[in-house]
Amino acid sequence: MTNYASSTIASVSRVDVNLSDRPTCGHKTTKRSQFCSSDTSSIQLTMSSMTVKPSLPFPIVQEMATKTGYNIFWVVFVLMLLATASYVVLALRVQKELRLFHYITSFITLTAAMSYYAMATHAGTTFTSVGHDHYRQIFYARYIDWTITTPLLLLDLALLAGLSGIDLIALVFADLGMIVTGLFASLEANRKYSWGWYAIACIFFLYIIYILVISGRVSANTRGQKVAKLYDSVAFFTIILWTLYPIAWGVSEGAAILSVDQEIGFYAVLDVLAKGVFGLWLLTGHQNIPEAAVPLQGWWINGVNSGSQNADLA
Repeated sequence: MTNYASSTIASVSRVDVNLSDRPTCGHKTTKRSQFCSSDTSSIQLTMSSMTVKPSLPFPIVQEMATKTGYNIFWVVFVLMLLATASYVVLALRVQKELRLFHYITSFITLTAAMSYYAMATHAGTTFTSVGHDHYRQIFYARYIDWTITTPLLLLDLALLAGLSGIDLIALVFADLGMIVTGLFASLEANRKYSWGWYAIACIFFLYIIYILVISGRVSANTRGQKVAKLYDSVAFFTIILWTLYPIAWGVSEGAAILSVDQEIGFYAVLDVLAKGVFGLWLLTGHQNIPEAAVPLQGWWINGVNSGSQNADLA
């Protein structure tokens, strides 16, 4: 638009210069006077009919967060910090050997707090195409958050149930596969391929549910009725919330039914429940059920005791 207007103004300026070079209408020569009069009127007519019609670029639609969405980020950032502080206080009230779940749960909310701080400060975001000349803001910072926090959440559940090491490895692998393919689904510009990645992520999620429901419950029952009851309630709560995440993706990043601000609010509620409330429920349950604890021993508590090692070698 600017180039077109500039060229138009330049052409008008050149017309003004040419006019200044012509003789005035008051020239003594009659023929020249007649020419001047007709030439001037024709130029005036041309200039009066001239309109600037800029060549506008093609329209681009950009869906992005507003002040409301970024305010939600700040609120959740504060809530995650408060949750972390409360878990630390709870950890200080128990023996060092019994703080494993407190450490893991604190890592979860602290990582979430850093993720929300990043998104609140306009970091960890990009745009992806959701249609012809239609782009939507994507917050990939939340996927970085989930690659750290969701394995820790599953570790909490696996330790509570007493799952075997191989089941834990399978859980973590399926979880990472779910998060990575979910990120691919969000960034993929081709909607058909995007939903394909989404379907793969859902398959990984179904396997996670299978391990938690089948293997997890069997292992938890071997640890006693109270532990099994705590595991069933916390695991069921987690499965319900985690099932809502694919729904949130489908109506926001997938089908773009929700606005970006609504998407932020949806995920924020889920994160607060799945991390903050989950952690508080789990830790208070451990306080009421001592047999649910997984005590830390040896190197995990005392570190490397070089003196005793040297004595044993001698």
